[in-house]
Amino acid sequence: PTKGKKLTKETIDKISVGRSKAWTDLPESDKNKIRKMKKEQWEAMTPSAKEELRHMAHVAIRESASIGSKTERFVAEALEAEGFGVIVHARNLIQSQALEVDLFVPGLKTAIEIDGISHFSDIWGADKLMKQQSADAVKQGLILANGYVMIRIRQLDKTMSMKRMNDIYQIILAELKKIGDNFPPLS
Repeated sequence: PTKGKKLTKETIDKISVGRSKAWTDLPESDKNKIRKMKKEQWEAMTPSAKEELRHMAHVAIRESASIGSKTERFVAEALEAEGFGVIVHARNLIQSQALEVDLFVPGLKTAIEIDGISHFSDIWGADKLMKQQSADAVKQGLILANGYVMIRIRQLDKTMSMKRMNDIYQIILAELKKIGDNFPPLS
C-alpha cells in the first residue's frame, strides 16, 4: 500500500514497529505456515532463478564488506548524530595487524562488531564457520590486549527491520554511555 509513496522517517519507523509486533504476536502455528509457504516458493523456483538469487546475495555480501552492512551504516549514522565520532570498517588499529573492525569510536577507544549469522551458523559450511570463529576470537583478543574496548552484537535476524536496527543501536548507545561514564579523563 505504500509503494511509490514518499514516507517520512517517523512513518517508516511506525510501520517497522507494527510489522515487528505483528510477527511477534503471531501464533507459532501461523509462523510455521508462513515458513512452509516460503520453503515451497523456494522449491518451486527454477534452478536459474535460485542461482540468480544466490548471485544477488553474494553481490550484496561483497558490497557490505566494503561499505558496511545496512545495520552498520544505520548505527554509524545514528551514533554520529548523537555526537560520537565513528569510523566504519576501521583498519590498522594495532600496528602489524591486518585486522578490521565494523565500527570504531576513537574517542572511547571502542571497537564495535555486529556479527551476522555466518559468525555462529554453518550457512557457508562447517570449515568456513570454524575459520570465522577462530578469526573472531583472535581479533577480539588482540583488540582487548591492546587496551581497546570491544562491543560485540549478535545479529540473529536474517532480515533487518528499522525496529530491529534501532534496538541494536539502543543497546550499543547504552553500552557506549557506560564506557564514557567510566572512561578515564585525558589527563
